[in-house]
Order: sequence, then structure tokens, then C-alpha cells
Amino acid sequence: MTSADDDEQYAAQAPIMQNAWAFAKAFWIDHDMDETWLCTDPLMRRCWVQTWLYPLLDQLRADGYDPEEVVEALLQDEPRHELWPIFARTQLKGADLPVDTETWGLKVNPEPIALDVELLHLLPKPASGAIQAGERYATQPLLMRYEEGEGWRVLNLVGTVPPTPGWPPTLQ
Repeated sequence: MTSADDDEQYAAQAPIMQNAWAFAKAFWIDHDMDETWLCTDPLMRRCWVQTWLYPLLDQLRADGYDPEEVVEALLQDEPRHELWPIFARTQLKGADLPVDTETWGLKVNPEPIALDVELLHLLPKPASGAIQAGERYATQPLLMRYEEGEGWRVLNLVGTVPPTPGWPPTLQ
């Protein structure tokens, strides 16, 4: 592959890499759930909310909420539901990956999983500056999906396959 081919490949990867990093920055660095949500695919949003609500279903119903209505309200780009601040706060408590812009990065060359779905890996930058052939590194998967008009968004940050909604949802 020539240098021009490399340049073209990196340019083609720029949108997915930028959007994955925007999610990582919003979630793990800035702890900003509103920005995180904008970087998250609607299917992941649904499963994320269902995961949070599942152990609370009885209490939710006892408090007069319809779980499906709550899920639909929280799926919005800018949720205004009264449970949003509670959801956001509880999710950010678990956002303890020590990501920072100096020592973390994204592995280049996303892995195609399906049409418009690719897997990226967020990882601490190796001391040598580059991943060495045959070496293994602990990574954080970021499954990304492309949607016309919306661009690339995180489809799963727990596993390497698309999540499945339900009560309970499946993330891995």
C-alpha cells in the first residue's frame, strides 16, 4: 500500500474515529451524559435504559410509571423526563475508566462486523507508542453503527455485538 493509499484509508476512517472519541470524551472524561447520549445509537439507548430499569420495574410501576413510556421518553436526543437526571447520575457513577487524552487512544483500522457496523478499541497508548505485533492489550470495545443523516454512533460499549432490547435486554 502506498502512502497515498494510507492517507485515503485514514481519511475514510476519520468520521468513525472522531465520533468514537467524542463518546469516550463525553462519558469517561467530561462525565457529561447529555453529550454522551447524543453520541449513542438509539438501540443502545433503549438497551441501556432497560438495563437500568429492569431491577426497578416493580417499584417503577408502584410509583405510577409505565416502563415502556419511560423508555420512550428517555430515548430522545434531549430527554426531558423527570427520571433522566437520576438515570444520568447513576450511569456516570460507573464511568470509571481512567481515559484521558494524553494516555489513551483508539486503535486504527476498525473491524467490520456487519453492513454499517464496525468495532473500534479504546486503549491506553503503549509505552512504545505503537501496538507491537503479537502483544495483547486490555481494550474497551466501542461497537459503532452508521446511520444516514446521523453519522457514526456507539451501538455497544459493553460487548462486541449489537444489543438486543427486552426485559431484560442483552448487551453481550
